[in-house]
Amino acid sequence: LYLLVELTQRMMIDRLMFSEIPEATVLDVKKIEGVGTTIDIVLVNGKIKVGDTIVVAGMNGAIVTQVKALLTPGEMKEMRVKGEFVHHDELRAAVGIKIAAQHLEDAIAGTSMMVVTENDNEEELCDAVMADVQDIMENISTTGRGVCVQASTLGSLEALLEFLRVSEIPVASVN
Repeated sequence: LYLLVELTQRMMIDRLMFSEIPEATVLDVKKIEGVGTTIDIVLVNGKIKVGDTIVVAGMNGAIVTQVKALLTPGEMKEMRVKGEFVHHDELRAAVGIKIAAQHLEDAIAGTSMMVVTENDNEEELCDAVMADVQDIMENISTTGRGVCVQASTLGSLEALLEFLRVSEIPVASVN
């Protein structure tokens, strides 16, 4: 694995690019004792720092909040395992991060997260993060009779709804 990474870095240096525009995906939403509700993200491009304003898709619309803490697991630890987290003031891509902020209870895993910069229009970012959710919700036809569909991430909800559609099982509601 090391050899593969080393050769890729040497031979494809012209093709590997880092973008300053922050790109991130929400992987999970968790409540942690002593910290509050957090989101686990993968920061693919750009950087994020404590105090930045972020936009995340939520169950009741876009969530706009400020980053209170950027946490990563300690060395040789996993994000999923309970333990001490390392606090950071700023992180650059590509890295898995646990973000603590207010109003994240309704955040939807599987959607994108955007960082508001001075050049960005906050309303446009809100529309952009909600676009994935709206696309899926527009394609749902609920009959009032059938099964109630509930999923933890947007991707699993989409897959489950497609399975039910192909199987011709009616959907009463989606959560």
